[in-house]
Amino acid sequence: MTRIRIPVLALTLLALAVSPAATQTLRYKFKKDEVLNYAMDQKMKISMNIMGKTIDMNMEQNAQLAWKVLSVDEGGAKIEITFGRTKLIMDSPMGKVEIDSDRPEPDDPQGKIMHGVVKAMAGLKVVGRMSDRGQLSDVQMPGDAAKRLQGIPGADLMGDMLTPEGFRQMMSQSGLVLPKDAVQKDEKWQNKTSMKLPIGKMAGEIVYTYKGAQGNLHTIGVEPKMTIQADPNAPFAVTMKNQKGAGEALFDSESGRLKQITLNQTMDMDLEAMGQTLSQRVVQTTTTRLVEGTATKE
Repeated sequence: MTRIRIPVLALTLLALAVSPAATQTLRYKFKKDEVLNYAMDQKMKISMNIMGKTIDMNMEQNAQLAWKVLSVDEGGAKIEITFGRTKLIMDSPMGKVEIDSDRPEPDDPQGKIMHGVVKAMAGLKVVGRMSDRGQLSDVQMPGDAAKRLQGIPGADLMGDMLTPEGFRQMMSQSGLVLPKDAVQKDEKWQNKTSMKLPIGKMAGEIVYTYKGAQGNLHTIGVEPKMTIQADPNAPFAVTMKNQKGAGEALFDSESGRLKQITLNQTMDMDLEAMGQTLSQRVVQTTTTRLVEGTATKE
C-alpha cells in the first residue's frame, strides 16, 4: 500500500486557512477616583461665496478636559467631565481675535462676546454614566451651570447644544463607542446621534471599522456621516449638498483607555433666506488625545 505523506508545512497552512480569524473584545476600564486629562484641538475653515466672491474665516480652538471616575458599577461608571482652560482664535476679514479663558476679556465688542462664551465653558462640570463600551447616559449639569450657559449671548440660536442632552450628543460624536461583541479585522459597527438646532434636526451616524492591533494598541477607522432635516419654520433654510468624513481612533486594551481620536470632515451647504442663497464650505479637523503621564487618583 502506498503511503501519502503531507509535509508538516502544508498541514500548518491548511489549519491556518480553515481556522477563524482572531477576534478582539474591547472595553473601557474604570478605577474609582482616577482622573484622566484630555486635550481637544479643533481647526475649522469656513469659506462663503457671497455675490461671486469667496470669503474665508479660520477658527482654532484648544480645550482641556478632565475625566474623573466618581464611582464604578457593573458594566460602567459614573463620571464627571470638567472643562478646563479654553483658547479660541478667529481670523476673518474683520480682523484676528484671540481669546483665552484664563486672561482678561479684550476691549473690542466682538472679543467681549467670544470671551463670555469661553469663560462660561471653562470650569463647566458635566456628570453622567459611561458604559464600558463608551456610551454616555443620564447626563446632568450640577448647580447653576445650565442657567449660566443659557445666559451666553446667542444661546437661543444654538438649539439643544448647550443642554445636558446636547453635551451628551457632542461627547458621543467626538468620542469612541466600542462594539457590543468581539470583532475581527475589517468588521464594522455604528453609533447614531441626533441634535435639535434652530434650523432643524441634525442626524448623524458614525461608522467604525476595526483595523487591527499592534500589541495592546488597537486602530479603529472612523467615518462620520451627517444629514440635516430642515425645519420649515426656521428663519433660514439649510441644505446639506455634500458631506464626507474620515478619521482614526487609537484604543489601549490593557489600560482600557482611549488614547486619541481624530475626525476630519468637509461639508458643503446652501443657506437660503429672503430669496438669497449663500453657499458655504466647512472643513474641520478635531483631535482629542490623552495627555500622557497625567492619570492620577485623588
